[in-house]
Amino acid sequence: MLYKQMAHLSARLFLAGTLWIGLSSVVSAAPNLMDDANGMDDTPLVDNPWGGVVDGTITMPPGVQLGVNEDGNVVPTVFSPSVAVGDLNGDGLPDLVIADASGYFWYFPNSGSSTQPKFTTGEIMPIWIGDPVLPADDRSLFSQNYDAMQNTVPRIQLIDYTGEKRLSIVAGNYAGKLFYIHNVGSNIEPNFSMPTDLSAITANTYSEGRLWCNFLSPFLYDFTGNGHLDLLVGEGTYASNSIYRLINKGNNGSPVFSENFTTKIIKGYGREHLNPQIVDWNNDGKPDIITGERQGFVDVFLNDSPDNLPEHMHFVDPPPPAPPNHVNFGGSDQVGLLTTVTVADLTNNKLPNLVISNSDDKVMYAKNKGKLGAPAFDAPVPIQAVNPYPKVFSPPENWRILKSFSMPYVLLTSTKAQDDPTFKAPDDAPTIRSALKIYTVEHTHKYFHNEVYPAEDTHIINYTEETQLDAGTHYDFSFWAKTDGNINNPRFFFAGRENLEKQGIHIPGGTWYRDNFVEDNMDSGSSWVQEKADIYIEKAVEGKNDTAPVQFYIAFNGNGGSLTVAGFTLTKRER
Repeated sequence: MLYKQMAHLSARLFLAGTLWIGLSSVVSAAPNLMDDANGMDDTPLVDNPWGGVVDGTITMPPGVQLGVNEDGNVVPTVFSPSVAVGDLNGDGLPDLVIADASGYFWYFPNSGSSTQPKFTTGEIMPIWIGDPVLPADDRSLFSQNYDAMQNTVPRIQLIDYTGEKRLSIVAGNYAGKLFYIHNVGSNIEPNFSMPTDLSAITANTYSEGRLWCNFLSPFLYDFTGNGHLDLLVGEGTYASNSIYRLINKGNNGSPVFSENFTTKIIKGYGREHLNPQIVDWNNDGKPDIITGERQGFVDVFLNDSPDNLPEHMHFVDPPPPAPPNHVNFGGSDQVGLLTTVTVADLTNNKLPNLVISNSDDKVMYAKNKGKLGAPAFDAPVPIQAVNPYPKVFSPPENWRILKSFSMPYVLLTSTKAQDDPTFKAPDDAPTIRSALKIYTVEHTHKYFHNEVYPAEDTHIINYTEETQLDAGTHYDFSFWAKTDGNINNPRFFFAGRENLEKQGIHIPGGTWYRDNFVEDNMDSGSSWVQEKADIYIEKAVEGKNDTAPVQFYIAFNGNGGSLTVAGFTLTKRER
């Protein structure tokens, strides 16, 4: 087998294949230096969050930010996702855009019918509205754990605010910032291209750009009837938590909001984290307001003004102890905690139905079984979807995907013969009883694939445990391998961290002072083949000792296939 310096490893990787690594203990006269890599039998099963679907229903990964609890203490709090509904791809069916509390935007296209929606796995959209991370020495303990980069808790609306007949996104985040995220694609091929400087898409809500609330939840609506979309804001500033109307003094594409034209139209009264929407709830032709809140209610504030003029507009909001108008769902008026609500019609009954989320990360649909002006609901039902990923997986210790631009569509997991009936060891190595897989779904990401993921398809997997090799000594290395589908150029290498830096691969945490790099190709095909190699580090770096610490890597190219490897042994050759 040949040894060669790898000339180039791409730092932009796109993974779409399935990698199996079967592992076992091997008896050898000399100690097996990679025996620890074979201990995968005891990795525990955990729920698989990827795809946005768990147990057949849309379920978002959780996000945690600081919030005030019932005792008035500031504590880490699990927040709910935010849902917007609209036809993004022009097929006449309402799709879902969901912003999870951690800050990722998901697109669930509807492939069902006008009366029966159908959703599959979600596609991550190329949107992020978090602030840059501060250097560690500039960050307090508070900001390190709950800074504006992570868990941004977006609140979103889909709306054609420019009149271009395509839906764009209006979003607020927990820092209290407002963003106009323009769809630069079309009404059938959406494209949300983010600028490198978020100020380019930020709309100020206070003079001089100052922030005045947090957990900003926006909803655009023309209150004045002049064609300008004004801003309805719910927020999460504790002891306030009110709903405001901000009159737009600019235009819809370049809005101008300020405190001079801001009115508090619904007081908080202890209701927290309100996310208001406009709906004509009682069918009287006037805009009413519906909102979710922290305690899990969905509240309606009816508009009892004599006309629709904004200067006369008034929403019925009885002060405590009188409760607001809670929506009843099959005998209960609570639907979780930190509820959000979106008015949408997924079943084409021409009524104001409701899409609801809560801090359990579920997304639910409450179908209106009443009539116009008299809504009636049973308990909301989780929205179903199909997930092509495994339901549960075993995250392996000491193995990782070194680089991947296709996250979160890649899943690194171990599998065991006792759990997986499809598991089959090589005929000549029947003692192999466990395996390490990297799952991927061949890209069905029709809308944002080219925007988010580079075309290059080099993939690298890393065993993170350090292996000590004596310079000037030969080692016998072997393992089993097979390929399936579109996998090409499979290869492996042993490398010191310093050498990886020279290859353009940055590994945090310092460098190893070794310039060692050994690489070889695999000869695997559709059946098991035992790969064998002579591993030889010629010398350690001058001035250092004769031991070379290296790590093991597997690399390959291709999309939509699998690479399977098993039975690692690395032993010093006896002289």
